[in-house]
Amino acid sequence: MRLLPSEVSRIRYEDLRAILLDYYREHKPRSIIKRCTGDTDSAGNKLTEEVFAGADKLAKFFKRMPNTEIAATQIKEYMEWRRKEGDADPTIRRQLGNLRSAFTQAKALDLITDSHIPTFVLPADSRPRKGFFDLPEFNTLRDAMPEKLRPTLTFLYFSGCRSGAAKKITWTMIDKDCSEITLPREIIKERRAPDDTARGSAGRNCDHASRAAQIFPGTN
Repeated sequence: MRLLPSEVSRIRYEDLRAILLDYYREHKPRSIIKRCTGDTDSAGNKLTEEVFAGADKLAKFFKRMPNTEIAATQIKEYMEWRRKEGDADPTIRRQLGNLRSAFTQAKALDLITDSHIPTFVLPADSRPRKGFFDLPEFNTLRDAMPEKLRPTLTFLYFSGCRSGAAKKITWTMIDKDCSEITLPREIIKERRAPDDTARGSAGRNCDHASRAAQIFPGTN
């Protein structure tokens, strides 16, 4: 059952964001970044939240905005704002790509129609990067490195985490079973925001887990 026009206008950006997160959880979990909020619950446990690339910037610009007011003009203004703030065009493209996906999923739920989806004229994407190693090539490189560097190289390769962010990881960010790493906001830089930054592939690197203390000393 489709919504009446008056009901469609009550769908705000925050609703679109929630719809997209629900879709990503079920179909594209790698598109979700899990991060610490900086708060704790009554038991002292760190609270986390799930976001996607560019979520904070989109929320700041489109806060409480009804979907019927998110038009091509606002999208153009968003692009200009992010450029002034220093974001590169490929980064802005990925941010707005998530907003476009949110509209697409809202339509799939019969919450809006094509007429409610704005025109997205996105900036150019970056040129495809070359020089990435396939797994056999990476294994050859890793085996040629000093043994103490291999756990770090393995983590960076499978998670896509930046080396600078990896240096800031401490044991408090790692689950007891070493299957997931939760990075706080100050470590994740959304300028690039890779999908895997907050979810390391520790499970695939079990052969190095016993030596992880060399990378993440408890005193850090």
